[in-house]
Amino acid sequence: MNDMAEGLALRDHGVNLTTIKNADWMTKAMGCVELARKYLELPAVNADILRKVVVEWIGEPKSPNAWGALFRHLEDSGKLKYTGHHTRSTRKAARGRQIPVWRWA
Repeated sequence: MNDMAEGLALRDHGVNLTTIKNADWMTKAMGCVELARKYLELPAVNADILRKVVVEWIGEPKSPNAWGALFRHLEDSGKLKYTGHHTRSTRKAARGRQIPVWRWA
């Protein structure tokens, strides 16, 4: 196995563990995203937008790693498609870092 394949396997293992440890939150968060898709009527979204919706409706997960797992599941399941664009996060904790822009698939 090459370094990239090993790294992806480790990522996937981490996502799976995080999903299991946050299963209830993850199920509810996926439902929140579906409602956001239906009612927000936005052609594109980013993590800040969806994070705000999820936190307002169900709160934070037990582990902050669950946010990455959520977006991995949304992309892998075909619910979100990466646009190739980025925007700066407006969350203080993100310190203005670039975050992906997604469109509903």
